[in-house]
Amino acid sequence: VIVPILPALRQALQIGEQEMDDRALCDSVAARSLILHEINRIAAQSRLPTLQIPRAIHLEANAFTSAAGLLTPSQKLCRHGLIRHYQSILQQLYEQNDHDIADIPAGILTLIGRCFA
Repeated sequence: VIVPILPALRQALQIGEQEMDDRALCDSVAARSLILHEINRIAAQSRLPTLQIPRAIHLEANAFTSAAGLLTPSQKLCRHGLIRHYQSILQQLYEQNDHDIADIPAGILTLIGRCFA
């Protein structure tokens, strides 16, 4: 899950606010492709192992907030809130990319298990 800097994304794709709202921009194939391309470029430069490079992403138009339960009061990521909020989206990403539960890193499964136990 990535919260892009929307003005920069709009500029890179040359899409104005009148042409597409923020949610539609984040849902567009062009936006996801551009960001995945950049992730892969940086990963290659950094020589990251393949398993550390995402194959699919979800772009979120709204910033994480403590009011939404996605940040703690000290503005750190609230893992339990993020997992609760994005679990179905992440599961969909794995399913769309022909992954099964065995491909999900064990740490994520453990964290999800603790949240929903």
